[in-house]
Amino acid sequence: MVWGVVAAAIVTMIVVVLRPGGSKNPLPIGLLLAGAGVVLMSVDSLLPEAQGLLGEQAMDFLNSEDQALALGIAKLCGLGLLLIGILQLSRSSAGQDDQRLIDAHKELRTSHSIVESMMRSGLDAKLVVRAEREHQLSEPRFIVRLVNGQVEQLFGRPAARLRGRPLQDASPQYLRDWLIDAASCAWQTGLPYQAERRFDNERTEWFEIRAVRHLNGVTISIADTTDRRRVEDALRREAHTDPLTGLANRAKFKQELASTVHRVHQRTSVGYTLMYLDFDRFKIINDSLGHEVGDELLCSIADRMRAALRSLDIESGCSGLAARLGGDEFVLLIEGLIDAESVHSLSQELVNLFGEPHQLSGNSVISTASIGVVIDDGAYSDAQDALRDADTAMYTAKEAGKGCYRLFDDHIRSQVTDELSLEKDLRLAVEGNEFHLAYQPIVDLSTGEITAFEALIRWQHDRRGVVQPGSFIELAEELGLIGQIGEWVLREACRAAISLNEVAQDGKQIRVAVNHSKRELLSGDFVGVVRSVIEETGAEPWMIKVEVTESLCVKHMDEVVPVLRDLRAFGVQAVIDDFGTGDSSFTAIEQFPIDVLKIDRCFIRSDRDHRTRAAILHAMIELAHNLQIPVVAEGVESVEDLLMLQSLDADEGQGWLFSEAIRLDEAERLVANGMSRWIESLPIIEHMNRFDKDLPRAG
Repeated sequence: MVWGVVAAAIVTMIVVVLRPGGSKNPLPIGLLLAGAGVVLMSVDSLLPEAQGLLGEQAMDFLNSEDQALALGIAKLCGLGLLLIGILQLSRSSAGQDDQRLIDAHKELRTSHSIVESMMRSGLDAKLVVRAEREHQLSEPRFIVRLVNGQVEQLFGRPAARLRGRPLQDASPQYLRDWLIDAASCAWQTGLPYQAERRFDNERTEWFEIRAVRHLNGVTISIADTTDRRRVEDALRREAHTDPLTGLANRAKFKQELASTVHRVHQRTSVGYTLMYLDFDRFKIINDSLGHEVGDELLCSIADRMRAALRSLDIESGCSGLAARLGGDEFVLLIEGLIDAESVHSLSQELVNLFGEPHQLSGNSVISTASIGVVIDDGAYSDAQDALRDADTAMYTAKEAGKGCYRLFDDHIRSQVTDELSLEKDLRLAVEGNEFHLAYQPIVDLSTGEITAFEALIRWQHDRRGVVQPGSFIELAEELGLIGQIGEWVLREACRAAISLNEVAQDGKQIRVAVNHSKRELLSGDFVGVVRSVIEETGAEPWMIKVEVTESLCVKHMDEVVPVLRDLRAFGVQAVIDDFGTGDSSFTAIEQFPIDVLKIDRCFIRSDRDHRTRAAILHAMIELAHNLQIPVVAEGVESVEDLLMLQSLDADEGQGWLFSEAIRLDEAERLVANGMSRWIESLPIIEHMNRFDKDLPRAG
C-alpha cells in the first residue's frame, strides 16, 4: 500500500513537471528526473543500509508480501524517470543550439544593416564586389554585391540593376578600366590601392579611388575631388600670382628659375636668358601722381611684357615667363634663347618698347627701363647667382644713364669682385684706423691770407695706395660705417683747429671745414654728436664749419633747415657746398640759415667762353652778397681764374693754384710763418705782376 502511494506520487510529479507550459529550462529538470530514476532503480541495494540506519521495527513493512511487487514498481518508476530525464537533457542541448543559431542570425542581420547604413550615409560612392574565378589560374571576375546611393548617381543606374552584375558591365566606360585595375591590384596584392586621376569629358573632373580587399572580394570607394582640386588650383594660382599685375610673383619665378637652371646645368636644356628690369622715375611718378596712377603704370608695364613674350613665342618658339618681384622690379625668363645677337636685339626692342609713353588717367607718363641681362648655357648651378648677376648688370645700366641695357660679362664681374674686396678692406680700415686727413687752404682773395682749411679724408691702403673719398664714401654709407667715419673726421678736425689757432700770428682765427653725409645729417642726433665731440676735444664752436651740399638741402629741406639752425645757434658755421649743381632756384637760398656759400668748381672749369662764365659767376656772387653771405669759389687752378674771381668781387678761393691738400704739420708751418708772407712767396705772384704789366694803361 505504501509503495503504491509512493509510485503514484512520483508519477504525478512527473506529469506536473512535464505538462505544457512547464519550466522553460529543461536542463535542471532533466538532471533531477535522471537522478531520481537512478535512486529508485537502486532501491533494493539501499534497503539494508536503510534498515541498519532506521532499525528493524521501522523496516518491518518490508517483510510484507508486497515487498517484491513494491520493489519492482519502484525500479520500473526509476527507469521511467531516468528515461524522461535523459529526454529532458537532450531537449536542453537542442534548444541551446537553436538559440545560438537564432542569435547568430540576428547578429548577421544587424551587421548587414550597419554595413548598409554606413554605405548609405557615406559621402563617397562605395561598392562591394565579390571575386570569382572559373579555375585557379584564371583572372578573377568581380561581381557587384552592394552599392550606395552615390554609386547609383555616378553610374547612372539603380542599385537593382547593379547588384549581381560584373563590374566591367556595371561601371561607366570612362571609369571601367581604372576600377577593374584598382580591384585587381587590391585583390592580388592584399594591399590598399589609392590613386587620383583627371578626366576631360564635357567638363574636367577629378576622381580618387581607394580599394581594400576583404575575405572574398574588394570594397571600392570613389570620391569626386573636382571641387577640391579647383580650390587647390585657385589657391596655388593665388600663391604664385602677383595680385596687381597678374604676372607670376617672386615665389613662382624663383621656383621656375631654379628648375630651369637645374635643367640647363644638367644639359637637358640648351640654355636661357634672364632679364632684370627696373623702371626709371617710377618713385617720382608714384609720389607725384598718386599710388593709383602708379598701380596703373605697373599694370601697363605688365601688359607690354606679356605682349613682348607672345611676339617672342611666335617668332622664335622659345618659352618665356614674366614676373614681378616687387615694387617696380620685373624679370623675364626665356628658356631656349642663348644667341647673343638675338638677345641684344630683344633687349634693345624692350628698351624702345618701354620708352614709349603710357596713357594713365589722362596723363602721358614715360618710365624707361634699365635692363640687366644674363645668358646662361650651363655655367650657373645656383639660381640665386644668376639672379644676382642680372641685378648687378641692371644697376650697371642705371649707372650708364638709365633707359638702356647691359649684358653681364667678365668686366662687370671684375667690378663686382673689386667692390666686394673694397668692402672687406673698408671694414678693416675702420677697425685699423687707416684713415688720415689732408687740409686744403681757403684763401682771402683780397689779402692772400689763409682764413680756413677744408679737412679732406684720405685712405692709405697697403695695396691700393691712396684711395680717394669718391671711391669709398658711398660704400661706407651703404655699409652703415659712415657715422663712425664721420665722427672720427670731426674729432680730428677739432684737434687740428686747436693746433692751427695755437700757431696763428696776431690772433688770427683759423676755421676748419668738414663734410658730412646725408645719413649723418638726417640721423636725428647729428647736432648732439657735433656738440659732444667739440666739448670732448676742447675746441671752440666757431672753429668748425659744417659743409652741406645744395642737393641735400633742396631734397630734404624740412629736415636739414632745423639742423643748420641748431648748428648756428651752437656757434658752428653752416656752409652750402657745391652751389649751382642742385635743383634749387636762386631765390630759395634765402630760406637756408647759412654763413657761407661755396660755388662748385664746374662753373669755373666750364668749357664756356670767358664772358659766359663770368656772367654766370657774377649772378651767383651778387645773389650771395645781396643776402650778405660771403662766397668761396672752388677749383681755382690758374691765374686767369684768380683774376676773374677778383674782378667779380669773390670773397675767398680754394684750389690747386694756391695749394693742394697737405698734411697737418705743413698746414701748421704755413700758419706759423705768416699767411701774407706765404702767399707773397708763391710763384703765381710773379705771373700776376707780369699779367698786370701787360694790361693796357689809360692815357
